[in-house]
Amino acid sequence: MRREGMLQHLLYLLSRSRLGGPVRGLLNCVVPKQPVVVPLFPPLLGHRMWLDLQSQKAYWLGIYEREVCKALLSRVKRGWTVADVGAHIGYFTLLLAKLVGPSGRVFAFEPCPANFQVLSANVALNGYRWVTLEQKAVTNCDGRIILNAPRQRYPSQVSIVQQGGETIEVEATSLDAYWEAMGNPPLHLVKMDIEGAEDAALEGMKWLLHQQRPIVVVEIHASDDGTESKALCLLKDAGYSLRSLDRKGWPKVNPTCRGHILGEP
Repeated sequence: MRREGMLQHLLYLLSRSRLGGPVRGLLNCVVPKQPVVVPLFPPLLGHRMWLDLQSQKAYWLGIYEREVCKALLSRVKRGWTVADVGAHIGYFTLLLAKLVGPSGRVFAFEPCPANFQVLSANVALNGYRWVTLEQKAVTNCDGRIILNAPRQRYPSQVSIVQQGGETIEVEATSLDAYWEAMGNPPLHLVKMDIEGAEDAALEGMKWLLHQQRPIVVVEIHASDDGTESKALCLLKDAGYSLRSLDRKGWPKVNPTCRGHILGEP
């Protein structure tokens, strides 16, 4: 195992052990207090990102949402056109850009101004010219909407449905309308993480689900109360099979499941 891989694995094991709290606390004492450019571990070895290492160590160590990464690594092909809905500061945008290569396209949507600024810097830092950045929220309509964002440096829970924090007025679009304006080119995969707004976003891409039939990797944020998720019902009604990425073996699930879901036509 290469030295950086050994370090990554050691830090990962320590962070997941009973010593996780003290280890993370120790790292907080030695890493910079301000955002810095850092080299990344696999699956983005060779890439760099602006990160706040006080709160974003998982990106640096390559341990962020590992099953989502595995799903993308196993599905996305070179030359594909994909959408990253809720791109945050660009971790999955960079992974998707790496996977599709210069013959593919990535469309990354991030409405929060602070996040979008860092997203833009991270894409430029890695020279991905085939990434199109859109400072827009994705929902079921076009126009202006109100976002709620926690008062953090790079808020990760920006939402149009969850309350609290700072309110921001932003531009919004549906994926159906956005894609139609481009002439409906092929769309092969959508990764979506938009903090509870996935119901509206999937409703706003019904045409794409039924006609283009992209793979969908979505995080369902609704409370796990046994009720069906509207977002997953939309996928099921479009003929998609649903698998839970949070369970061993990625078993098939029904629309009452929550968490990270892989939807395939």
